Amino acid sequence: MKTCVALLCVSTLLFGVSCRSTPEKQEETRIEPQGETALVEPKDNREIVAETETTTDEPVESLGIVQMFSHVRVDQTLGIVEFDGWVPIDCHDPRTPDVWLEQVVCITDTLEHESLVVSLAKPSEVHAAMLLVGLEPGKPGSYRWDGQCVVGVSPEGDAVGVTFVHEDDEGNEVVSDPLSWVVDVTGTRSLGDGLQDRPAFVFGGSRFVAYNGPEVYDADMSGTLIGLATFGGETIAFTEVISHEAMYQEPEWLANAKRVPEYGTKVRVRLVKLEK
Repeated sequence: MKTCVALLCVSTLLFGVSCRSTPEKQEETRIEPQGETALVEPKDNREIVAETETTTDEPVESLGIVQMFSHVRVDQTLGIVEFDGWVPIDCHDPRTPDVWLEQVVCITDTLEHESLVVSLAKPSEVHAAMLLVGLEPGKPGSYRWDGQCVVGVSPEGDAVGVTFVHEDDEGNEVVSDPLSWVVDVTGTRSLGDGLQDRPAFVFGGSRFVAYNGPEVYDADMSGTLIGLATFGGETIAFTEVISHEAMYQEPEWLANAKRVPEYGTKVRVRLVKLEK
């Protein structure tokens, strides 16, 4: 009965409260125009979808996690949200070693060609699950024109810890920081370098926008579940504003072949609330 009441409250919060409230002030970053770069062609991942339909396994059950939505699990006691996905890119192919990234996690049929993980989990349901464990949404990153150039406005919201869990070739569980799966174009710096004094991700909470009529939860349509570049509709946003437009900011981040598993590897995405 408590779970039913909690779900009813979450549904009311998620779909009845607008995500467009304006915070007092957000940190700004100036973005200067730069050169362009070629995009990597998307790959077809449909053959992996059926295998990913299965959800809980023994390590998940041992945490006391329950299935809250079709592809989203919650442990309210430990404050954990989990969902399944798989690696949709191949950065190990010598013919196409450079996989440029714009997302950490996306949903199917959206941004698979530039994401570390793709999932069947619906972003609005991940949002609801995060509310259940006490996370408060803020606002995704955005942009504004200050009269001279484009200014990036940093996202806000509760800090979120994000980890990837997968099995290696011997069947051993590997827990990874997704930041280590991303490296700069020189191959010398990971995405996490320089973030020691602030969290990497916050609960931006996406936004409601009109898609051919009524307003919908933006990330459910755009696929921006856990962002890297700032599109403005991320459910979970990277705290540094990175433009997805090459004319404003030259693409810099690639999939790290030394850390990213093989194409099709199943990945469990785990979210936890970080203390302030």
